[in-house]
Amino acid sequence: LLSAISGVILPSDSDICTKCPASICMENSPITQCKIRILWSETNAAFNKKGSSREIQDLESWVPCDVSELTNKIKESQQNILHFDEIESGVSSSVIDISISGPNHPNLTIIDLPGIVKTVGEGEDQQIKQQIDDLIDSYIKNPLCIILVVHPADVDFHNSEMFERAKRYDPDTRRTFPVITKADKIDEGEEKNVIKLVNGGYVKFSLGFH
Repeated sequence: LLSAISGVILPSDSDICTKCPASICMENSPITQCKIRILWSETNAAFNKKGSSREIQDLESWVPCDVSELTNKIKESQQNILHFDEIESGVSSSVIDISISGPNHPNLTIIDLPGIVKTVGEGEDQQIKQQIDDLIDSYIKNPLCIILVVHPADVDFHNSEMFERAKRYDPDTRRTFPVITKADKIDEGEEKNVIKLVNGGYVKFSLGFH
């Protein structure tokens, strides 16, 4: 969904693919331009080392790139973040900062965050669930942030944690935008439950479902 909005093909994988925030700042302009950099989090290792590391400092500088290169540039930036923040299997709060402009882009900033984790496997950072929860909360509690809740139609509403979390920080649901995806994946006979969800039968949102 975020790729459709931004025109940027974000990396995807069956595993935990997004391990740090990616901020895509779009601007409507007759000129198409794209650039990328890293914003190091003050709470992580790289920030404390950058005073003595030219390589870490250089990664903070804008690097022009072609839109077609962005997917690989995002992967590369994430690898650099995990390396310099000394993270093996967790997530980082350092940000991949992307600026993109063009005639087909709206004036909008979207932020891609790691997905919620319910179970941690052996060999994985046992703190990753809490790390992701804290990272998501740090963004959605901002009253100026629109919360985009993406819910696959083939997943039971009761198994979605983001509806409850969105209401925790946006009790009036004035800035929560729920979107139903994968309608073609609904099992036969389950259509009535999705219709009930969309019509507010389970939970109501001021902006409705989309």
